[in-house]
Amino acid sequence: MTGSQYIYKGKRDMRMIFNNIYIKNLPLDHNNEEKIRELFAPFGHITSCKVNANEIGAYAFVCYGNKDDPNDRESGPKAALAAIEAMHGHKIGENVLYVQEALKSEQRRLQRERDTLKYKTSKQKFNLYVRGFPEETTEKDLEEHFAPCGKIESLRMFPKDTERKTYAFVCFETIQAAEEAKKRNTTFKDRHLTINNYEIKEIRALKSERTKDTHDFQQHLHRNSDPAKLMSGLDNQALFALLQKLIQQYQTGPKPRMGGSYNNRSHPNNMGQQRRTMPNVQQPRAQHPGGMYAQQPPMQQPPHMQGVPPQMPPPQNMAPPMMNQSVDPAARDFYEKANQVLPSVKEENPYYKQQVGHVIYETVVAQVGAEKAPKITGMLIDLPVAEITNYLRNIVVFRQRVQQASQLLVESPQ
Repeated sequence: MTGSQYIYKGKRDMRMIFNNIYIKNLPLDHNNEEKIRELFAPFGHITSCKVNANEIGAYAFVCYGNKDDPNDRESGPKAALAAIEAMHGHKIGENVLYVQEALKSEQRRLQRERDTLKYKTSKQKFNLYVRGFPEETTEKDLEEHFAPCGKIESLRMFPKDTERKTYAFVCFETIQAAEEAKKRNTTFKDRHLTINNYEIKEIRALKSERTKDTHDFQQHLHRNSDPAKLMSGLDNQALFALLQKLIQQYQTGPKPRMGGSYNNRSHPNNMGQQRRTMPNVQQPRAQHPGGMYAQQPPMQQPPHMQGVPPQMPPPQNMAPPMMNQSVDPAARDFYEKANQVLPSVKEENPYYKQQVGHVIYETVVAQVGAEKAPKITGMLIDLPVAEITNYLRNIVVFRQRVQQASQLLVESPQ
């Protein structure tokens, strides 16, 4: 078997290699180049080494290369990788070394944020948020209170800048200890404690904002709609306007023939090649003066008309209205998607909100724009199940709810 030197093909390959490493968490007595070189020289030739210190400890940058061949692009990266694999997590006394690729300041800041977020996420089930204790409570008081549940890794009380503390974070070494604390330690000095698992600050803020938006939208609906209108989705005036529009569409649009089809649909003016015939009717039926049949075979109710109160029938001389789906492609697309998800909109389905959100989001964007759409979608999927099924069955109701939510966002103080 023979081998050849790997040739880097482009910038992408070059970005994947590095020969400069960053070391932190060094003991303060390692704040000198000689000790750093002694630690990291076994992995390759060090071309440069820079050491510094701050209030936390010492840190260093080490760059590897080929002493004899400055054009060698393999020796440095190999040595850097070997140093990271061997020294990352290595302990010097009580200090655990952090050894990784050296990054630019902005990249290093983003990496710190990712590491912090990863650490906080890993501690969510261990760390408890506690409030409700007297303001004069000390850390020692809380430690004694929670110690029987298990070993405490850390305990911090807030606000830091005042003597009177209103909340604390108690982090246990095991999940079992944290769960035990939530069950047993709910009373402290005759005060009821509120104990919850820790949540990342940014996620907690988003949840609070979403809860406030949902509450404000529900209040807006109660102030501006009576219960009957909420359940039916349309008042009589809006329903009559919709029926009138449907009737006009039926009058002005092509008349579908019951039992037949438009065989010459692509050539509407070619009247000589298609003989107009009435549909095959097995039994003759009486006609109204207007020319429409007195009795029509039952037609399937369009999705957007389901749930319409029966006390508003169309005029006597017209057949029941039919929605010409080609008039509003957006509505047709909305109903196709809504019909797929409607059977699963139930309280016992833990994912129904996510499913409804996927269905309605694009329609919300089309109505109010991408900036408002995420908030409004969140508000709509948090409505009661009865109201969600109501607007999924009727796009007019849906658009009303979107408009109401949009107006509420405009009126609400930011």
